[in-house]
Amino acid sequence: MDFRASPMPLIGPDWNSAGNWIGGVPNSNDKTAILDDKITSPQTIFTNTAVTVKAIQFNSSNGYAVAGQGLLSLERTDGNAAIDVDQGSHQFQLPVNLNTSTDLTVADGASLQFNHQLSLNGDTLTKLGVGTVEINNNLTTGDGTLMNFEGTISGVGSVSGDLVNNLGIISPGAPDAAPLLEPSCVALLLAGLAALMSVSRRLV
Repeated sequence: MDFRASPMPLIGPDWNSAGNWIGGVPNSNDKTAILDDKITSPQTIFTNTAVTVKAIQFNSSNGYAVAGQGLLSLERTDGNAAIDVDQGSHQFQLPVNLNTSTDLTVADGASLQFNHQLSLNGDTLTKLGVGTVEINNNLTTGDGTLMNFEGTISGVGSVSGDLVNNLGIISPGAPDAAPLLEPSCVALLLAGLAALMSVSRRLV
């Protein structure tokens, strides 16, 4: 079953409050959280406990920020988990954890920011769609892989592990930053990262 956000209060709607959702709180690996156009201004939804969904969909021209002291995990038992950004600019301000390989699709003109830690735990995060993803904190792959098939990955964070660019664009968020290349760490800070735009270039 999918769950949609109902009209939320202007101050701090709680992810774990059933009144903030149509259909109940999405918190298991067979549920999808849909943050849609019920809001009329940018809103923050928070969780101070760990929550799990098989998918999360952003579909609002007003921005959502998912924040709090909790953790958001993506997990699905029958295929890849999913993050879909259909429109608007949205952000995660809490840690995001992959327990399943995940497809991240960002539509043209849309964007998604990871402003807290992102952990792949050995899984693959596949970037699809021509929109933009920003990584503004540490991304730890844990022997997993970040793959970019379309659109742009930018930001001022760092990727610890494999980054594979395949027909997409890697655009450093801070081109004046000092170079930092280590055996298993690729910094999105680097101006030299622009050279990695070629097809199927693996960074290790």
